[in-house]
Amino acid sequence: MAENTEKTWRNQVIYSIFVRNHTQEGTFEGVRRDLPRIRELGADVVWLLPIHPIGEKARKGVLGSPYAIRDYRGVNPEYGTLDDFHRLVDEAHRLGMKCIIDVVYNHTSPDSVLAAEHPEWFYHKEDGSFGNRVGDWSDIIDLDYKNRGLWAYQIETLKYWASMVDGFRCDVAPLVPLGFWREARAAGMPSSPVSTGICSGGRMWVVVVQITVPRRASSRARVYMAEVFPPPPISAVIPGRTSSSSHSSISMLPLRCSQISITRGEGFVNREKI
Repeated sequence: MAENTEKTWRNQVIYSIFVRNHTQEGTFEGVRRDLPRIRELGADVVWLLPIHPIGEKARKGVLGSPYAIRDYRGVNPEYGTLDDFHRLVDEAHRLGMKCIIDVVYNHTSPDSVLAAEHPEWFYHKEDGSFGNRVGDWSDIIDLDYKNRGLWAYQIETLKYWASMVDGFRCDVAPLVPLGFWREARAAGMPSSPVSTGICSGGRMWVVVVQITVPRRASSRARVYMAEVFPPPPISAVIPGRTSSSSHSSISMLPLRCSQISITRGEGFVNREKI
């Protein structure tokens, strides 16, 4: 696991949930009712794919991708209310599990709250229109972290959700400036030092950050779990399954870190350590 992360995290089993598809009703309540079964499977952490409202402009398919987020500070009304989400998290805690959520800080949907209120916080093409740097992601527009106001907004959003959940899985974290993650880490409570670390296998680096913030009357450790996209020479090897992309293998299966081994080829450039 990470050089500076509590060793207990190495043995945590993470169960990934896409709320829309997890139950027939596709709601927070449906997930909440299923938590006892998930706990019986041996899960220690429930990881929810993005729970926020999905953009309508340039939407892929009828329902859209949860990674085309319209409002970072809201919940998808199709999943239920914020109170329903609180009940889900509370039930996970009652059963002895932690709950983490996806944060998608590289981009938003074209009709996002931020695009309407702060168009200057986005990447623009030569003609001045919104755009993105990954052509296949046609339902999103990229944020531009040259704008310090964006940093402050995103960090405040992290603090908002950290008052409810135990941590975050950071989508395409390498596409967001490393300095942002450092500043987000440093935003922990001064009385509760933040610990950071790097999870490495071969020469593949994954940023893992713990941050402590107050939740109700108590404080608990938080964890960021970030993904990386290694080039074709690197493979993530999981018992019974091999893939050339750590994104498709590692991100979507309930695993223990000790179950994953990394093999690498030549030509991979190391990520900078925090």
